[in-house]
Amino acid sequence: MKLRLFVRIMLFVVLFLMTISKHGSLQAEKLKWDAKAFLNTEELIKYWGYEGETHYVTTEDGYILSVHRIANKTSKYPPVFLQHGLLTASDLWVIRGPKEDLAFMLADLGYDVWMSNARGTTYSKNHTTLSPKQPKFWEHSYHEMGKYDLPAVIDHVLNETGRPQLFYIGHSMGTLMFYVMAASRPEYNSKIIVSFSLAPICFMSHLVAKPFAKMIADSTPAWGSLIGNTGFLEVFPRNRKMSEAFYKLMKDPERHDILWLALFNLVGTDWTLLDQAEMPTVLSHLPSGTSFQTIQALSQQLYHPDEFRAYDYGPKENLIKYGTEEVPHYNLSAITCKMSLHYAYNDFLSHPKDVKRLASMLPDVRMVPVKYKQFNHVDFVWGKNCRKMFGEDIIQTIQYYSTPESKKRPSRAPKRPSRTPKRPSSTLKRPPRVQKAKAPS
Repeated sequence: MKLRLFVRIMLFVVLFLMTISKHGSLQAEKLKWDAKAFLNTEELIKYWGYEGETHYVTTEDGYILSVHRIANKTSKYPPVFLQHGLLTASDLWVIRGPKEDLAFMLADLGYDVWMSNARGTTYSKNHTTLSPKQPKFWEHSYHEMGKYDLPAVIDHVLNETGRPQLFYIGHSMGTLMFYVMAASRPEYNSKIIVSFSLAPICFMSHLVAKPFAKMIADSTPAWGSLIGNTGFLEVFPRNRKMSEAFYKLMKDPERHDILWLALFNLVGTDWTLLDQAEMPTVLSHLPSGTSFQTIQALSQQLYHPDEFRAYDYGPKENLIKYGTEEVPHYNLSAITCKMSLHYAYNDFLSHPKDVKRLASMLPDVRMVPVKYKQFNHVDFVWGKNCRKMFGEDIIQTIQYYSTPESKKRPSRAPKRPSRTPKRPSSTLKRPPRVQKAKAPS
C-alpha cells in the first residue's frame, strides 16, 4: 500500500517536472523578467525604498541564521518579529510592497521590523561546525526551530533594540514553532507583548486537505528509505532553474492551472484574492527548502491529530533524548503570553474547529476570524487587500499595546470560542479604533 502511494506521488512529481521543464527550455529573450524576481530579502527591502539589513544569529546548537530587518533605528515602539512557514523564507513578507505587505505597513507606522529565516532554509544554511553536505546538519525539524531558533532571534532583536519585549507574528508553521518555544521554554513568554498566529497550526483533526496530506504522510517511510540510502536529507531546496521554471509557468495562461490545482487543493480552493500579475514574481522566491525530518515531524502530527507532541525518534532514541520511551507532550497551558489567533473558514490546513480546540487550551487568547468566507491559507501572505482582510486588526492591536496607557484602559471582553471548556478570561482585548502612530522624524 505504501509502495503504491509512493509511486503515485512520484508520478505526480515527474509529470509536474515535465511540465515546468518545457517552460525551462523557453528562450530567455522571449520573457521579460520582473525587476523583483530572484532578488533576496535585503535587496527587496531596498528595492521598495526602505533601509534593509542582514543580521546573523548563532543558536545554542550552532546553526547560523540570517535575520532581515526593515530598520527604524529611532523607533519609539517595541520591535515586531515576523516568522515564515514551511518552504518559504523572509522574502515572502516583502515581495509585493507597502500597499500589500504587512511588514512594510508596520515600518511605515514607525516600527522596527525583523524577519527571521528558520534553519535549513535558503538563507540559513550555515553552522559553526557542520556543513549542509553532512547528514547531521539536517537532523532537525520545527521542534528545534522553536526550541533554539526563535529564542536566539528574540534575544538578538531585544539586545539590538534595547527593548524588553516585542510583538511576534507567525504564519502557518511559524505559529507551530512559537507554540513549541512558549511551551518548552516558558521564560520567553515574558518577552512577548502579543503573539499573532496567522493560519494557526497545532491540532489537525479536521484538515480539509487531510486525504492529500495523509497520502504524503503515508509515503514518508518510503521516501525515508530512499533518502536514507542516497543521503539527500534536504527537500525542496531553492535553485535558480526551478525558480525560473515557476516564473515561466505562471506567465503561461494556458498551463499555469496545473500549479493552481496542485496548490489550492492543499491550502483552500479559491484564488480570487491573488494578484495574477504578481504571482510569477512571488513564486520565483519558492521553494525555500527544509529538512526531510521536518516533513516527518508534520507527518507524525497528522497521525496524532489530537495531540501536540515532541518528535518521535522511536523507543530507544526517545529514551536517550527524553528519558522515556513515550513521546512527551507539550503543555499548552504554559503559554502565558497574550495570543491572537487569526483563522479563515476556507483554510484547508487550519480548520476553525482545530483552532477553537487550540484556543481552549491557551490561558490568554483571542480568536479573530477573517470575514471573507473564501479566504484561504496562503491569502494571509499572498492575498490582496491584506489590511482590509485581517491586517487592520493586527495593526490596531499592536498600536494599542505599544503605548503605556494601554495597560490601564478598560475594554470589553472578547467573545469566547464556542464549545470550549472553562478557562481563565483573556486579558487581550480587541482595541478601540485608534489614531495611527506617526513615524518618528
